Amino acid sequence: MFHAIIRGARAFYLITLVGLAVALLFPGLGWVEKLERVWGPGRVIQVAGALALLGLVSEHLLGGVTRLRQGTLARALQRLQPVLRHKEAIEILIRALESDDSKVSGTAHRELKRLTRQDLPADPAAWKLWLAEEERAATG
Repeated sequence: MFHAIIRGARAFYLITLVGLAVALLFPGLGWVEKLERVWGPGRVIQVAGALALLGLVSEHLLGGVTRLRQGTLARALQRLQPVLRHKEAIEILIRALESDDSKVSGTAHRELKRLTRQDLPADPAAWKLWLAEEERAATG
């Protein structure tokens, strides 16, 4: 319900701002004179500026709240599925363990340990088994 109220208020604000912009850009319509009768002479530009400033501040604050909520959700998902967020990278590194080049396999093993925080041997079969168990645990 709160989100619906916020969306409605934002829509009303945007419509009002567009109306003020039209009134100021097209003075021949006579809207400025009508608004000055309500708000007082010379107040249309002040009200339009105040509304624009209010909109910028509110969008910034609401955007911050939205980003905070999205960040919290992303962190929660990462805690729930720490392995699946890097599944493709882990699979590539496991394949790299099979390399004949000891430098490549050694680097892959170090990165697997760093990425997964697991201390498994440099054996691709052990890592594949671990990944399969993690996937089963994450998907339930």
